[in-house]
Parts: sequence; structure tokens; C-alpha cells
Amino acid sequence: MFRKTNPQSSLFEVNILVPDALPNDDWCYIYQQHVYPLIDEEKFWHLYSEHEGRTNAPIKTMVSLLIFMGIEKLTWRSVVFQFPRCLDWLIATRTALGDA
Repeated sequence: MFRKTNPQSSLFEVNILVPDALPNDDWCYIYQQHVYPLIDEEKFWHLYSEHEGRTNAPIKTMVSLLIFMGIEKLTWRSVVFQFPRCLDWLIATRTALGDA
């Protein structure tokens, strides 16, 4: 089942829990402000069933991970391992700590 990413912030996002973890001019904030909003989730709706099944993982996060995977030349296994551990990736994708 297709569901768009919720634009509401979570209390458990890294930049809210640890506000000064990274400097304000770090690449993750630039990505979050300029690239993340440009990812169009509507282009992926046809890949999901309309009536049955679990709701999709946040598409913006998955596309972002594909971008990070290409930039850093990583495998899926290493991306899955590193995603919940990389503060800059969590900040860039606005992911709450419990969601990673």
C-alpha cells in the first residue's frame, strides 16, 4: 500500500535529540534542505498494491540511500549496516532513531 512520507518532524530525529552533533554547514543539512524535497514520491505509487500488503518504507529515504550508496560506492549490505549508525545520513533523510 502506497503512503507518502509524513512531513511532520519527530521528537526522535537526530538533529532534535542532539542539536549540535554536526556543524550547520555540513553536507547533510544542505542535502536535507535542497535535494530531499525534490524527490517525487508520486512516481513510485504504481509499484505498490492499493488494497493489500504493508505500507511502503519511506520512498524519500530509500532513494536517498541509493544516492549515498552510489556516492560512497557501497553494497546494499553495508548501507543497511551503516544507515542507523551514520548521523549525517540520519539527519539528511530526517529519520527518527527508532525508524532506522
